[in-house]
Amino acid sequence: MIGKSFYKKATILSSFFSLAYIFFDEKLINFGHDLLNIMSDERVITIYMRTFLMALFTSSVTFIVGIILTFFLNEVNFLANKFYRRVYYLPFVLPTYFLPTAWISWIGDMGLFKLLKFDIYSFGGCLFLFTLYYLPLVIIAISNTLYNNNSEIKEAALLMGGYKGYLRKIWLPQIFPIAISSSLLVFILVINNYSIPSILGVSTFSTELYAEFGAFYNYYNAVVKTTAIFIFCFVIFLFIRKSLVRTFKNLSFSYKNNLKEDNLFLGILGSICWGIFFLLTLVIPIFGLILKIESIFNIWDAIVLAKEQIVFSLWFTFLAAFIIVIIAIFLAYIYLRYNLKMILNYLIKFLILPPVFIGIILLFLLNRRGLDYLYSQGILLYLGYMIRFLPLIFILMIPVVNSIPKELEEASLMTGKSYLETKLRIFLPLVMPGLLLGWIITFFFCQGEAELSILLYPPGAETISIRILSLLHYGSSEIVNGLVLLQIILLMFVTLIFYLIYKFIFKFTEMRR
Repeated sequence: MIGKSFYKKATILSSFFSLAYIFFDEKLINFGHDLLNIMSDERVITIYMRTFLMALFTSSVTFIVGIILTFFLNEVNFLANKFYRRVYYLPFVLPTYFLPTAWISWIGDMGLFKLLKFDIYSFGGCLFLFTLYYLPLVIIAISNTLYNNNSEIKEAALLMGGYKGYLRKIWLPQIFPIAISSSLLVFILVINNYSIPSILGVSTFSTELYAEFGAFYNYYNAVVKTTAIFIFCFVIFLFIRKSLVRTFKNLSFSYKNNLKEDNLFLGILGSICWGIFFLLTLVIPIFGLILKIESIFNIWDAIVLAKEQIVFSLWFTFLAAFIIVIIAIFLAYIYLRYNLKMILNYLIKFLILPPVFIGIILLFLLNRRGLDYLYSQGILLYLGYMIRFLPLIFILMIPVVNSIPKELEEASLMTGKSYLETKLRIFLPLVMPGLLLGWIITFFFCQGEAELSILLYPPGAETISIRILSLLHYGSSEIVNGLVLLQIILLMFVTLIFYLIYKFIFKFTEMRR
């Protein structure tokens, strides 16, 4: 007997091809033939192979290095362990162009150490920066797998087989599946990344699509070229979906197991490994930006040059982050309280969508006569941000809602409080810290978003990320470094303000109690 899932998939596929026929009309008949022609083009094959190799190398390196760094972070006592636990994810939430811009300041054509033999504008340069950018994602996934570790089980394993036996028989088998899954997710994300290869001048799948779409305005060729990659990424996703769902549905940034190895050699090795990672991802890049600016006047010139873009980006991303977090917390509440697993299962699939694919689809569907205001008012960009970041923020909001006992709300309702009053006086104060954290992370993501912004920003309303990418290709490096550094300072300033707001709210609620 045919199940319901078959009819759902058949409906989705038929709807997809119906929409495709509306947009492409008779071209849909030749779609398969055009796809074969493009895939037989030697230049396209070269670009695709380069992209695949880049993604394969990056995912392999993040897999190995991610396991090593996670081991030291969670299993070994070493210097500044708690500090690294608070800052290691920053490279992933900062703008994607932060690392390439900063490292170009050191080893680019006009860099401070340009005499070094390492060519940043190359396949190796992309691999280096991709690894630094996506390593925190692998570390987060593996650390979350270790969250529910039981100290008693570890103690028993140490007594039975020693530390090596514990690592070989318990620790590695436990983290290996999610390490593979998160590395494959990195594989997909590298394929879809545009900013890093674009800045370094390396031709990849994403840069090819943006050239096809932006330079020639050929929607059809862009969709044909992205089809093969999309199918490939979707097949990979089918293999890792269950593992990712299992990992992310109970995501937590804390760690219950305080039983760590007090080994001098491992402690020194952990300090060295994490010190190198911290230097490469934050310290050296930030100092590179500062030294390359050369003068404080260059920062002022950057502010004058991009004043309108800075103001528009702050206001636009402030509102976008607020909308996304509210929807994410609502969906997380529905998902947990009513056990609607389909929400997570569907949202997590959006992680594999290339930004250019999202932008093209939104333009196809909504940039039409009678709907011009959606594009001119920036609503398309809001929708693009929502599709791109809602799955990630929804995943972050699951543990926030899950930490609030359902019994508290039930007790409030039993005492005669209304549903609205219960949410305002019980649920909202408890969820506020997580809400602020989610807003800050979403604000960071939206501020650094460049791929969607290039396609969907309304006329006359560039974001700061678009301005930075434009200047990277055509402008002064000092002004670009000043803008990037200014954006990071603004992000830190906004974070500080919201931290102070959180402390004030916390003290106020404590005084009321």
